[in-house]
Amino acid sequence: MSRHEIVFTIHHNRYFESYLCTFWGRVDRVITFGQLLLGTIIFAQVSGTFIYGALVTVLSLFAVVYSPAEKAIKADNQTGKYAQLIALSETMSDEELIEKSNELGLTDSDPIGLFYGPSHLRAAIRLDLDTNYVRPLTRLEKIFAWIGGDLPRP
Repeated sequence: MSRHEIVFTIHHNRYFESYLCTFWGRVDRVITFGQLLLGTIIFAQVSGTFIYGALVTVLSLFAVVYSPAEKAIKADNQTGKYAQLIALSETMSDEELIEKSNELGLTDSDPIGLFYGPSHLRAAIRLDLDTNYVRPLTRLEKIFAWIGGDLPRP
């Protein structure tokens, strides 16, 4: 693996974790808002409270099972670690860079495949590479990238 490929991979992983951090943080806030809104509706005794109660239960179960806030925190920590590695990369040998990158990769967040394309494109733009060779993002990737906080445009 050439140094250029190593550096590109590190940038790609940094942006991938950044997308995950923003995405899971926003999912957590939407769930919390939904729980508060539906709880208020139930408290106000609006008709159909059974349906609202069921929705609060579903949102609560999703929050407990998938733990979006915890995933956002983990991705934020990884983003910071990759940013540190990028800052130190100029002073490191190729072997040290590969070793540190592999160590960080062991604690990466669980991936969401729709962020691979946008993070690849963002890394290419950041490193000032020719983006004509990067495949265009699908509509769903664009939507997820926008939700993830950054829709890269070549």
